[in-house]
Amino acid sequence: MSNAPALQQEIERLRNYVKVLATELSQIRRNIDDNKRSIQNLPPDAQQPLIRANLDLQPILRQKEAEFESLQLAIINKQKVVDKTVEIERKKQEIYNYTQELNRYERLVATARDSLEQLERQLQDITLPPPMPSKAELVFEGGQSIELSAQKPELRIGLKDVANNLIPDIDLAQFNGSTMGVSRTHASISFINGQWMIKDLNSVNGTSVNSQRLQPHQPFPLTDLARIEFGRLIVTFRQSAPTRTVRLDMPV
Repeated sequence: MSNAPALQQEIERLRNYVKVLATELSQIRRNIDDNKRSIQNLPPDAQQPLIRANLDLQPILRQKEAEFESLQLAIINKQKVVDKTVEIERKKQEIYNYTQELNRYERLVATARDSLEQLERQLQDITLPPPMPSKAELVFEGGQSIELSAQKPELRIGLKDVANNLIPDIDLAQFNGSTMGVSRTHASISFINGQWMIKDLNSVNGTSVNSQRLQPHQPFPLTDLARIEFGRLIVTFRQSAPTRTVRLDMPV
């Protein structure tokens, strides 16, 4: 690809030379015309030097005219190359700018797609019905068990105290809870967002899950066959796999 600035400099150099050549052509033509006028006013024997001078100037004039036309044509062609080169460079820059803009839009599209997928997942989470509570129960060492119900927001576990109107949902007195360090208001179990959770209610002897003592009032997830200690009373949490209801869209 030609270098436009260098070509432009060459064009300027040729134009300057063409100006010089044009001046020389004008001078030659004036000399020829002057000789012709002088010949008309001279006797025949004195005309010969001027006639020979004009004859000598004619090939010089033709050579200069041919050179002048050639240079003019060269300037025109070189200027076309410069103009086309500048146009090509401008188009390259235009393509580069569009490419940069395209890359930016592609990044925006990718970001928008990610956001769309996230929104669709959020919508799915909102519109899908919550999972049905898994069947769960507390199994005691003697083999007895108490089924847990997810119908209530929270199942309170402790010791029944009628005098103080403390009636837990799960009374551990029947399992010797009073002698095993169980408090009247000991713990609670609830089914939250598809997960069974247990929480110690600031009991005297504490609640542990798999030997990990719980912080009071901090919900802790229960897993199948988890070993729970209410004070010294040990039970096993057992559950079946949770199920999710399926929403059927009826035809309109």
